[in-house]
Amino acid sequence: MARKTYQMVFGVAVLLSVLGCRPAVTVGCQEMVVLFVIVVVLLGPLLFRMYQLWLRASDKQDEHRDG
Repeated sequence: MARKTYQMVFGVAVLLSVLGCRPAVTVGCQEMVVLFVIVVVLLGPLLFRMYQLWLRASDKQDEHRDG
């Protein structure tokens, strides 16, 4: 029973600390542009390759269907 009490006290302490320290997140236009450029640079080549593979696979399926 003592262990459950400690867990309850710890849970309440964590909850109060989280509620008391709510960070204010402010993101401006410049940060959004930088984030967009990073995502495009990192994911762009991968998505382009996947798109090319998908087109090749669909072309092969069309050739296979046509005989």
